Amino acid sequence: MDKKIIELLKTLPPIIAIVAWDVANENITALTIELADTVTEEEWGKYELVRCVAAGNPEHPPVDEARVLLDLMVEELSLQTG
Repeated sequence: MDKKIIELLKTLPPIIAIVAWDVANENITALTIELADTVTEEEWGKYELVRCVAAGNPEHPPVDEARVLLDLMVEELSLQTG
């Protein structure tokens, strides 16, 4: 796993970090989708990754789309931390 992703996971709320971990491992399951749908309203508004995963279908999970969003989150963290 990319060290930058691990650094990102450390900064996220617990449920968001679990969803991001599953995305990073390309393991979006029905449980991941259900979990993404349980976040707070504030987290729902803040994390597009969670909205993407929560809208997914377990038979055809949005792995590629979610991975792009995760990569953008990692890039944003890198820009913030220098």
